[in-house]
Amino acid sequence: MSGTIERCAQGIPTLTAPTPSGLARLQGRATAEDRAWQLAVDGWRLAGESAARLGKGHAELDRLVSAVDLPGLARRCFDRAAPHAQDFAAAYADGVNGALPAALAQDRIALTAGLEDAAPHWEPWTPVGFMLLAHLLMGAFPETLWREHARRTVGPDLAPLLLADPPRSSGSNAWLVPGRLTADGRPLLCADPHRLLEWPGPYHQVRLRGPGIRADGLAFPGFPGVPHFGQTASAAWVVTNAMADNQPLIRGPGRPETGAHPGSPFPEAARDADGPLHLAWSPMVHGDGGLGTSLALLRAASAEDVAAAFASWTDPVNRVIAADVSGNALSFTAGRVPRLPEESRLWAIGPQPPDPRGGPSSPAVPRKNDDGARPPGPRAGGPTAAEMPGGGMWEERPVSRLEGLWVDANEHKQSERRLGFASCSPQRAERIRELLDALAESGPIRAEDASRVALDTLDRETRSVVRQCAAAALDLAAAADSAGPGPAAPSSCSPPPAPDAAETGPDDQARALLARIAAWDGRFDAHSRTASEVSAWRHELIRLIAAEPMLAPLGEDSGLSPLFAPWLDPASRIGYALPTVIRHAPRFGLDLGHLALEAARRAAAVGPARPWGESHCAIPLATLPSALEPAPRGLIPAPIGTGGDGGCVLAASSSPGHSDASLRAPSARVTWVVGDPDSSRWVVPWGAAGSLSSPHASDQASAWAEGRTFGVSPAPGVVPSPAARHTPIPPVKGDTVHEHLSETTDLGGGFTLRPLDPTKDAEIVHAWTRDERAQFWGMSEQTLEEIRGIYDWLDESETHHAYAVCLDGAMIAVFQTYDPRHDEVGTTFEVRDGDLGVHFMMGPRLPDGAGPAAPGRVSLTSTVLAALAPAVLRATGARRIVAEPDARNHRALARLTAAGFRLGDEVWLEGAGKTARLAFLEVNDDAAAALGLALEVAK
Repeated sequence: MSGTIERCAQGIPTLTAPTPSGLARLQGRATAEDRAWQLAVDGWRLAGESAARLGKGHAELDRLVSAVDLPGLARRCFDRAAPHAQDFAAAYADGVNGALPAALAQDRIALTAGLEDAAPHWEPWTPVGFMLLAHLLMGAFPETLWREHARRTVGPDLAPLLLADPPRSSGSNAWLVPGRLTADGRPLLCADPHRLLEWPGPYHQVRLRGPGIRADGLAFPGFPGVPHFGQTASAAWVVTNAMADNQPLIRGPGRPETGAHPGSPFPEAARDADGPLHLAWSPMVHGDGGLGTSLALLRAASAEDVAAAFASWTDPVNRVIAADVSGNALSFTAGRVPRLPEESRLWAIGPQPPDPRGGPSSPAVPRKNDDGARPPGPRAGGPTAAEMPGGGMWEERPVSRLEGLWVDANEHKQSERRLGFASCSPQRAERIRELLDALAESGPIRAEDASRVALDTLDRETRSVVRQCAAAALDLAAAADSAGPGPAAPSSCSPPPAPDAAETGPDDQARALLARIAAWDGRFDAHSRTASEVSAWRHELIRLIAAEPMLAPLGEDSGLSPLFAPWLDPASRIGYALPTVIRHAPRFGLDLGHLALEAARRAAAVGPARPWGESHCAIPLATLPSALEPAPRGLIPAPIGTGGDGGCVLAASSSPGHSDASLRAPSARVTWVVGDPDSSRWVVPWGAAGSLSSPHASDQASAWAEGRTFGVSPAPGVVPSPAARHTPIPPVKGDTVHEHLSETTDLGGGFTLRPLDPTKDAEIVHAWTRDERAQFWGMSEQTLEEIRGIYDWLDESETHHAYAVCLDGAMIAVFQTYDPRHDEVGTTFEVRDGDLGVHFMMGPRLPDGAGPAAPGRVSLTSTVLAALAPAVLRATGARRIVAEPDARNHRALARLTAAGFRLGDEVWLEGAGKTARLAFLEVNDDAAAALGLALEVAK
């Protein structure tokens, strides 16, 4: 493998290769090393094997993947790609295949589940399949299923009131600050994509370097490049979900035996109480799965280059903001929506331009015939891609040049009226603009100030709902007091209060709670107890509303797969639409005063509220085998307390009606300083790694919770240890603590020490690593070329050196030295001047005919080291020897202790992929003898 992998203090990889395909290969390898369990799980899902691996609870997703033939769709998209884009994907798959089996074999979850040998094999098209899988249930069709269920259960008049500005569980934000408003004259691009918090995270931070390529960004684990959030030396881009109907559903008879409309490219994706529903997803008829875009973005030098790269993008449909160092900034929508006759589409997406074939435009309401019946299904065979106007796609790509502040927050855009029927409330977008305007009025905007906008916790809509309902409840309580003793009349629709409450009316605790939440400032700050009281009251209110007769039918069986239950949950959906439901309370037959009062009684009975950040935690949603649920300790990280809620800029959504816990929150935050990428910042909720055996599984969590970020540019001068790397790392130039033994040294007794020759010696070392006793060397899974690459690097390095120990001219061991100041090991302790790190690897047996007759291994090793030690100390001038054996190597630790080494801490070494135990030996008159014993096990 040509290229290098380096990692910074957060374990984030920097990949360097001479070609884009070389970068993709390294990216696949680094992703497999960091996210082995995540790639394995999604690989099983893509193959429709997740139930077999993880338990029957995953069977419904397997059925959907099979029904839409996701692997076949991925292959078709891959076949549409240009040859160089295909090479890009194939190289990534090759990199994954080279690392995933070994990485999964060491993954803590896989080992616990007994799945360490079940790594799925990747085909060249598999990366496209991963992108499709990531967005299969993130598109519009689950929302359409909910809309159809609401229409069927509560009727066409009430259903739209539950659908206005849905859903509040979404919350991605992006904003541009033009250079004329910034402190250094450079544009700023900020974004905080909100997705389900599937640990270890939907994004993998990465740096990509090569000729003409200097790109950083958030990659999708399983897909090459950085297609959604990235920067180059002179340009940058961010995206938000355009909320398009990229997955329209068609109701039709279908054929159960094939799962598809007769003669149609559209498969049956769901079946409700009224029959089969067919999915017309954009990638089924157009696009290369994003490969061409992702590849082109790596060399984007301007905002126009970014727009050109996205010209071929199909799905998901995103709003894009792009900017470059010259100050140019663009806004456009990337993606396509299937263009279907409105009589075929299950849910119309709004007024459309006249169809070129004739026919009226369609209204943006649920479509039924005058008699209330649904319109007839599409004609036999259904629409095909060739029959769709405009090549089968609607595409909104007017590119707007931006001059001032710009915000995207999933809100309705007039220019996208033809793309979908759903959007989020404009509240977040308006609040971001308000905060940015205030910053601009106070002077030049700094990057740190622009990024902190993402932490705002004000929710005006919820504050309005709370005040309206609390006022009605307090008025009702006051009226009851004026009327004297006796029960307050309960709502005819709400559940009756408990008998004691019915006799005494609202108690003091409920009234006090209503007074507190009525005075609430609308902020879901992590330290706020009132925010927790608001949430507790809101949960109870939503549950009461969901039980009201006009809304209770939402709980009826939909006939749909249990897979879609989260989208159809009545309490959740009422919670998302609560501001609209409250505004139209009379139409739902709701008595707000009585409902709000009863909700206060129930919430007050729960007891004192905790600070919001203690109950409102970002929950790592880990996919585990059913046998491991609930997860044993040590498999997934702890939840992270956070402020915010679904209606805030910090849209860490709780689950109104159910739980304060946040399952959807900022899955990353980026601040791109356009044209100065080294000054850009980023953070993710947990970390780069996907196993708690790594210190990088959650080392970004506290920064994320506190609103801090890390510099994108890695700290200079620290590189991982090459002794057990999967790929070599670049030489580090600088002073060394010891001289390089550049010539053959006679050690006496037939032993010599010479620089290791990568060309001829790597094959010998590779053979040695296959021996059982080499388990602690960390090289057992490496290929001959990878081992040769390590020693090629060592041959060039000024700080790390490798030598062949020979007996009668034949190599019998490898001896390595390194400067801890230029090695990952040196980041784990305080390095002194004169420290020398060492590794020693003894071959499994002597070459035929070499050395004394039938020597014992221990005596031979001791003989070798007795000759080697004085030469090492004399030549290097070392004053302290550092070793870091595998912490599981108890034999090595015992010998180190016996030799006079002082044992230090256990530390995680990312480059070596091991937990090591530090050991130190002070050099003195006895050091040569001690080193001779110690080197035998310092590996």
